[in-house]
Amino acid sequence: MTDVGLFNVKLNKCISIRLAAVICDAPARSSVRSYAHSLPCVTKKLANLWIDLAHRRLLNLNSCAIREINNVISGCVASTPTDFPRKYRALDFVSAWKASECRLFLLYLGPVILQKTLSQPLYLNLRRLALSMYLLAHPKLRKTVVETARIDLLNFLNEYEWCYGSENLVYNVHSLQHLPDDVRAHGPLDSFSVFPFESYMRQIKDSVRSGLAVAKQAAQRYAERMSFSDRLQISGLTNTNPIGANDVSNKQVIMFENSKITSFRPDNVVVVNGSLV
Repeated sequence: MTDVGLFNVKLNKCISIRLAAVICDAPARSSVRSYAHSLPCVTKKLANLWIDLAHRRLLNLNSCAIREINNVISGCVASTPTDFPRKYRALDFVSAWKASECRLFLLYLGPVILQKTLSQPLYLNLRRLALSMYLLAHPKLRKTVVETARIDLLNFLNEYEWCYGSENLVYNVHSLQHLPDDVRAHGPLDSFSVFPFESYMRQIKDSVRSGLAVAKQAAQRYAERMSFSDRLQISGLTNTNPIGANDVSNKQVIMFENSKITSFRPDNVVVVNGSLV
């Protein structure tokens, strides 16, 4: 792709310059869509549409329904395990939601708490999106169900347009239909998303003590952690007392890969073969 520009210089001469935009000539498949950008934008868009419908009292939504959703979200905060880097915030703060909050709401909380609050067309539309994202992000299932997820996303777009109108079918919503192609080419969604980097941002900020040489401070703290990580085993909560002891201060912690299992809420529940343990 090229672009031609005409420039009027001091000599009153018109010079034609042809510019070649190399990046525009690259195949579209070599540019990966940001799952950590499109998913939060779509989640926020849906939440804002529900709030707008509630204000106008359309599709069985009203202020009482939004208040009920906020109450349920607040009640789930204490039960959210530490596997999730951020806790829920009410719909009143949806404009300030971070990407990990949107992911947590769409994939885990929303399909559960909204079943009795949203009207059936709106709820089924949300559930179709959540299921598609779950399948595309699953490390084992995505190879066999990527075509199913693609069809579900196309159906989601059609239902979305019917529920909310074509004027709300914005770019980020439309771009979801291309995610299955990226999954085929690069693997499950989480393998090329930036969610881990967003979650790590807090550790980087905590390693900086002043505004002078910020990058140097962060690099030095990281080098120190890597140097001493094999010699330091810090777990202030771990002890040798049996789980279930009467003393509430006796709390055991088991680290399994990237998850933490404890003897106290909310990290004391494990799902094994579909059953809670």
